[in-house]
Amino acid sequence: MRLQHVIETTPNPEGSLYSAIVALSPSADNSFLAYPSPVPSPASLDKPPSSASSSQAGDVILFSTRSLTVANVIQAHKSPISFLSINSTGTLLATASDKGTVIRVWSIPGAEKLYQFRRGTREAKIYSINFNAVSTLLAVSSAHDTVHIFKLGLHKGGSVSGSGSGSGVHGSEGDSMGAGGSTRDSEEVSVQGSDGGFEFVGKEKHNISSSLRRRSLHLTKNFTSSVGGYLPNTLTEMWEPSRDFAFLRLPTSGARCIVALSPSLPQVMVISSDGYFYTYHIDLEQGGECSLQKQYGLVDSHDELND
Repeated sequence: MRLQHVIETTPNPEGSLYSAIVALSPSADNSFLAYPSPVPSPASLDKPPSSASSSQAGDVILFSTRSLTVANVIQAHKSPISFLSINSTGTLLATASDKGTVIRVWSIPGAEKLYQFRRGTREAKIYSINFNAVSTLLAVSSAHDTVHIFKLGLHKGGSVSGSGSGSGVHGSEGDSMGAGGSTRDSEEVSVQGSDGGFEFVGKEKHNISSSLRRRSLHLTKNFTSSVGGYLPNTLTEMWEPSRDFAFLRLPTSGARCIVALSPSLPQVMVISSDGYFYTYHIDLEQGGECSLQKQYGLVDSHDELND
């Protein structure tokens, strides 16, 4: 093997405990490498910028591995980049900052912002981002115990179209302001099944709450659509609601987890650092909460299996 090119990158802020922040396209036709733009060193901060397009902490470099040249620079976030992921065809790039509240999807190599999703209102470390095989779904796991699945529908320009009848409305949001309603990561109350008549009452309360939430999101979207034309783009992005299409809650908390989507079945697969592998069923039509199908223990000799 012969060295062909050397790329200067930003040091990994979390040392050797985590892999480098980089994404490589698996496609031979669209072979690109995405990595955070190197920021100026402390010694060079006193010097004036050489141009108006100097590198910022949230910039992403798209590098062509065929021509060994920079194909584009994406101003992805205002905060430092924490995770990058490229789809199977090398045409889409998903990005997240160290705040972890907003996930953005860009075209490759054009660097057009196609989708913008809100993971939650509370900041969180992003552990994994993965497209499904046909790039219609995007799964995101974080330091919180909820895994979010976003639906990539039709798009025109930089806007996101509402797709499916899942748990939320797709839109655009900024890094620092949440939507009118908080996402599931910030919801602390959940309805649990109980015995006797309490189970029926609990379900009725849950249905009423879900109905009110959907109506609230619908009214909020209509309101923001009406006034959006009178506001700057940055303010419009912060006002518009954006929610996940489907989600799942992990039975354990505090573990680092990686999520992936099955290429042939409506399944979400999660593996955690505490030694468990989970498979969840996702309703591709309605979305909502995914149901746990199986749970395997990978560390102990007695594997745990839940059907």
